[in-house]
Amino acid sequence: MLRILLLTIILCFFLSQQIEPYTQQQIATDRDILLATKEAFRKRCVNNGYIWKESGDVKTSTATNQPSVLSSGTDEFRYDCLHTRETCLKNSIYPTYAEDPPSYYEWRSEPGNDRCVIGNEGFRDFCEKEGLTYEPETGNCKTNKQYCFNKGLPFCNGDCYVPPGQWLSEQIFGTTLGRTLAQASPERWIAEAACPA
Repeated sequence: MLRILLLTIILCFFLSQQIEPYTQQQIATDRDILLATKEAFRKRCVNNGYIWKESGDVKTSTATNQPSVLSSGTDEFRYDCLHTRETCLKNSIYPTYAEDPPSYYEWRSEPGNDRCVIGNEGFRDFCEKEGLTYEPETGNCKTNKQYCFNKGLPFCNGDCYVPPGQWLSEQIFGTTLGRTLAQASPERWIAEAACPA
């Protein structure tokens, strides 16, 4: 009986020595969790068509304007998922409903600084309601030929132009009557035809 008890104690001791290292290897460290999170985020980023940037490629996060560092002091956990032109425009909603968060995006392409930005819907609405041309690539509102025509002015060099004779008639008769008279005058059409492209 003593032999069986002694054999059982020795067997339990050896088994506990073999199980302990095995169970310790099964416990995930903080680094393991960070690596798993990073890999899951990378796969989701790439599978959805975004650009994955790591360590030295990452300057700041597009959302927070802060470096994407998940662990202090190492570049191993410095990464970001960035829009491409396609994903930016695909995710853009115009017009955005009043109760929804801003979802109107525009792609800005500048040398060495391509990025997706939140567009200014109010400015775009104003521009288009006034009959001007809105350029989502730059966020600028441009004068067009139809806008100038509606204002009774010739279009020259990308803007409305007031010829000298029309300016004089506006000063004498006021803007409304002066422009009406100028539209009947050949000076307006000559000024527009002579405008360099």
